Amino acid sequence: MKTIRKYAAAICRAGQILLVRKKGTDMFISPGGKPEAGETKKECLERELSEELGVSLVRAEYLGTFTRKSAFEDALVEIDIDTVTIFGLPKPCSEIEEIAWVDGEHLANGMAVGSIFAIDVIPSLIRDGLVRQSAKKINKALPNMLVFDIDGTIADGGVVSNKMKAALQKIKQDPSSRLAFATSRAPRGARKALGDLISEVPVICCNGSIILDETQKQTFVSGLSQQDVNTIVQFLEENGVSYFLEYGDKFAIHGDESLYPEMLAYEDKLTLDKESPWWDQGVIKISCRSANIQKKIMPLYKDIRDGVAFNFHGDDTAELNCYFTDKYKALSLVSGIEHSNLICFGNDDNDFTLLSNASEGYVIGDELVGLENSMNVSRLSRNDDLIIDIISQRLEGHK
Repeated sequence: MKTIRKYAAAICRAGQILLVRKKGTDMFISPGGKPEAGETKKECLERELSEELGVSLVRAEYLGTFTRKSAFEDALVEIDIDTVTIFGLPKPCSEIEEIAWVDGEHLANGMAVGSIFAIDVIPSLIRDGLVRQSAKKINKALPNMLVFDIDGTIADGGVVSNKMKAALQKIKQDPSSRLAFATSRAPRGARKALGDLISEVPVICCNGSIILDETQKQTFVSGLSQQDVNTIVQFLEENGVSYFLEYGDKFAIHGDESLYPEMLAYEDKLTLDKESPWWDQGVIKISCRSANIQKKIMPLYKDIRDGVAFNFHGDDTAELNCYFTDKYKALSLVSGIEHSNLICFGNDDNDFTLLSNASEGYVIGDELVGLENSMNVSRLSRNDDLIIDIISQRLEGHK
């Protein structure tokens, strides 16, 4: 029996691993494939990840070599597996029909997964703590905390409808439930979108770099280092990418201000003056906007990936925060979260960890492809009535 040699990538995030399903098949397998003539493993993985998922390989670490019978032909398959870090948001490309974020529970439920990953790789990653055994579940004995992203989730163009505000107000008034918001917006933006709704509830701002407690007091602020700010700004300016620096209580735009119409109405805009001694201090977030933003800032990511978290909004916006901040980590610092069912709603890269760690998560719209295949996550179209119906079900469930 012939042996087919392949290279494969184990892409892990928030306790899950990414698998792919090719067109015309019903089995999920690893991203990767056969090396072309003269290709090294690294070159093969770079090409396959770009072709299949539209992402770039950042680094790879050898996990092991495994051999089993091929599910698709009369041959043995010998696969070198590397755990990899990628840059970009994976989506099905080329011959890939579907992608899925999975954990050990998928195997227990009989999901069709290639034998090497089902028998060898995923159990090994579970033992190493890189993949979880199962997702969180709703515990009816616990109260619910309903957590909402704002833009693209409960707001269109920054506007929250009156009927959505009324539904959110019911959560605040329900004694068995809690309301919280988790947004990329700074506090000023959250207040503009939500008004009185954010009083007496926790609000996670700037992707987790700022936490406002129930009294609206800032309980946690995490900024970028001056060195990283200078490196980022220099790169963006050299490559003609417009950006703004967010300080939490003020901001400064550089480049084409018309790319940020949502920011121009605020009164706390500053003129960026690099001659001033403070311009690179206290920067909470850098937002940059340009077509094909992932491709444009990939070289920057390779330079500073260990110090900065990159979050993407669609194809034109990236937000850069201190590396250890994200919405879920920030929310975990809020009192009582460990004794609540998290019901989370989001739509962008910065919501991935929040939704993955929820007892019940909802991806709103078309982004975060494959996350709806998680055992605890569903997908909803951007529709107020659908979200309000989920809110009503959760409130009724505790009566």
